[in-house]
Amino acid sequence: MDVKVFFVAVCLLAFVITAIDAAGIPKCCINTQKEISASMLRRVRKWKVQKHNSACDIDALILHVKNRRKPICVDISLRKFLLKLAGRS
Repeated sequence: MDVKVFFVAVCLLAFVITAIDAAGIPKCCINTQKEISASMLRRVRKWKVQKHNSACDIDALILHVKNRRKPICVDISLRKFLLKLAGRS
């Protein structure tokens, strides 16, 4: 009986941890790249700004790049190049 109770408790704990992670704990950039190739910038599908005054510690641009599974964190100063490529200088 004790093994069953322990197993149920472990399963519930795993479920709670998974639910908390999916419920909106922010995924923050912890470091950024200072440079990125122009070809990579041209493949950016969408991007968003991460501010240090939110739940995250640093300012960054989170780039979602075509044919890449994970986003790339780059320095906020690269925003002007993204805007230029998008034609919104």
